[in-house]
Amino acid sequence: MTKWFDTNYDYMVPEVSEDQDFVLTSEKPVDLFLEARELGIRTRPVILGPVTFLKLAMAPAPMSFDVCLSAISLMVFSLLPSSRLMPN
Repeated sequence: MTKWFDTNYDYMVPEVSEDQDFVLTSEKPVDLFLEARELGIRTRPVILGPVTFLKLAMAPAPMSFDVCLSAISLMVFSLLPSSRLMPN
């Protein structure tokens, strides 16, 4: 656990490695967003971005810029918004 930037909030530090795979394991945030939209509730979800995630993460060994860039691109493309989010 460590401090969230300069606040009194703590968070679990994610650990990443050079061979890390990023996959979407749950669509719960998407389902909750769609449920709220169906109920007429306008929301603006805020999700931690890949650059911030990697900035806050810990690696067991220093990673090169190329490895970090590759991890960011893999994360972004694996987590692209679902087509279910687009208005009808």
